Amino acid sequence: MNNKRHKSLPLVSLIIINYNGKSKLGVLLDKCLESILQTDYPNFEVLFVDNNSTDGSVEYVKRKFSNSRLKVISLEKNYGYAMGANIALKIAKGDVIGILNNDMFFPERDWLKKIIDFMISYSKVDMLVSPLLLYDEERVDSAGGATNILMISWDMLSQRKLSSTSLSKPYYVFSPPGAAFFFQRGLLNKLGGKIFDEDYFAYYEDVDLGMRVNAMGGKVIILPCARVIHKRSVSWGWASPQKLYYLRRNSIVTGIKVFPLRALLVLLPTWLMSTFFASFIYYNTVKDPSFFLVPFRVFLYITKNMKKLMAKRYVPRIPITKMPFSTKMILPSSNLSLFMKVGIAFANIVASLAGLGHLRVTSIEEYPLFNLWKRRCGK
Repeated sequence: MNNKRHKSLPLVSLIIINYNGKSKLGVLLDKCLESILQTDYPNFEVLFVDNNSTDGSVEYVKRKFSNSRLKVISLEKNYGYAMGANIALKIAKGDVIGILNNDMFFPERDWLKKIIDFMISYSKVDMLVSPLLLYDEERVDSAGGATNILMISWDMLSQRKLSSTSLSKPYYVFSPPGAAFFFQRGLLNKLGGKIFDEDYFAYYEDVDLGMRVNAMGGKVIILPCARVIHKRSVSWGWASPQKLYYLRRNSIVTGIKVFPLRALLVLLPTWLMSTFFASFIYYNTVKDPSFFLVPFRVFLYITKNMKKLMAKRYVPRIPITKMPFSTKMILPSSNLSLFMKVGIAFANIVASLAGLGHLRVTSIEEYPLFNLWKRRCGK
């Protein structure tokens, strides 16, 4: 790549959020930073944002990865994934910015070049671009995010054999995988200088971002030719009551902010009740009764903060009826119990009452990730 080409390429800021990565990730943290620093894209910086780790992550990274491209930002407390990323955005110098998890690595040195070349050729500011996330060389981790009327989101094709998919050309999705996505500074400016809602702390900030980009008429794009290996849930664990709490709390917050008031009045009770549905599925998967406390915690948060949440509401440029919601429901098995059948039927009645009958659940998808969670938890 000649110097003229180098000068014409945009500066890319790669933001990596870390919390106790040294102890939780081990050699995976090394693989993450090594593979990023070895990319063949010539014009990038790395901002390693540490959320006040207690395991010596900051000292370790400074000692082992002495590189002019790498800047370590040590925060005075654990602000969470969302706010940690927003803080780094104030320091980032790039025209293009990437938000990355620390539990991934990049097997191909040209991964970043592929993403930037595509963004240059697409020439649209209101877009998010993500590489294809692989769990290993044979299985998909995330082919983009999908969300249904119950504000339940999931990673498309997770744990599917890569050879059984037809992923080749770029395609649109509802939301980016939060572990890796890229955007231009122009989009950041349109979003008021913050890419995430900082109240989320962790989880669903990517779904909320996808919702906002879709609402403004933008696009969320998966680029299958750029691939990364993502070892999900190393930091937070596979299934925990605290994780489910953030997932369901933040999903409901996302819906409150964008759905029309008429639809919201009908849907909000259903979203809250669906948290009981989710807690049952998680309990049935890992057999931990503390999951049944999660719906009550979510209900208390939503009711206590309703005035603040209503103040965050916005009117989308694209009507909610035109947004790419999924009509699927993900479950551990396609064999439905009576409880599940009644729950899905009720959700579909509510969707019709809310004037969103076209978003009714019409198909069930067995979600292999549930079974992986179960195996990982030793159940």
